[in-house]
Amino acid sequence: MEGDEGKGEEIEKVKNREVPWWNTRSVRVFFFIFSVLLIGYVVYLAATNFWEIRDKFFSAKRWYLILSFIFLFIYDLGLAYSWKVVIAKGKATFKDAFIILYFSQLGKYLPGKIWSYVAQVGLLQKFNIKPKEAALLTFIFYTASILGIITFSGIAYGLYKNSLNIVVMSLGGVLTLLFVVFKTYLGDYYQYLIKGYLALLVADFIGWVAFYLLLFSIYPVSFRESLAIAMSFYVSWFIGWIALFSPGGLGIREGVNTWFLHKVLGYSLGFSSFFPLMTRVMITVAEAVLILIAFIMGKREGLLDFKVKGREGTPSTPYED
Repeated sequence: MEGDEGKGEEIEKVKNREVPWWNTRSVRVFFFIFSVLLIGYVVYLAATNFWEIRDKFFSAKRWYLILSFIFLFIYDLGLAYSWKVVIAKGKATFKDAFIILYFSQLGKYLPGKIWSYVAQVGLLQKFNIKPKEAALLTFIFYTASILGIITFSGIAYGLYKNSLNIVVMSLGGVLTLLFVVFKTYLGDYYQYLIKGYLALLVADFIGWVAFYLLLFSIYPVSFRESLAIAMSFYVSWFIGWIALFSPGGLGIREGVNTWFLHKVLGYSLGFSSFFPLMTRVMITVAEAVLILIAFIMGKREGLLDFKVKGREGTPSTPYED
């Protein structure tokens, strides 16, 4: 009976816990409406300026589009492999990593976006990884992702500007974080960060190939220009990623990318607004396919059955931290 009373007290504490202002319903609704309005504005710009690239769009090179999709799926599989490398301590297979990563992507399309991380932490516990350790491994994966984006963007922009200083500064900053800061604080988990970072660098390069093929299919540009456009995409992706109240970075990524392409790189408003929307559609279609595959595989494997703990259906004791 004492145990039931203790549980009741814990439930009351959760109910009465004060919600931070940034996580209140009104704030989430505001940012959701803001995201919708922003993506609507980008769509409006693309529609009213579509005449600028109409001929290029309707004469798009289809084979480049097909190859772009192929490399995009290879990139997505590379992300799953990178995730497997990071969670190797739980002895998860590539199939398990694929299911966890892409099923959890459903969460990023919900207001708050934190739900994708919550799902990953929850699913990792099915591999005898304690909650705090699962949260740390998830943090390591996304830290490696950010470091990979900084590295790739710095090199791309440095090559575009023919500036060795930009390349050296970006690499120097990343290497300092890797070999000084994180090595000091991560301890035994440091190896997972390094392995994940290297795997993600390869995946990012494959992603750039997919991006370049998509770009070249409708708007042939030089290799040098493609580096700057790719950098703008990765920067906008990162800003959309940290905008927690924008479902899937909706509107934020497109708005930042449109501004950067038009104001910084000087491309026409038609191209600057239409191309981010085209990449959004392409990435969303690919993710929808992968999420569906992950869901089907997860149900067959029993990995998505939250009623039973453990892969073999055997009960397990709750973790204690």
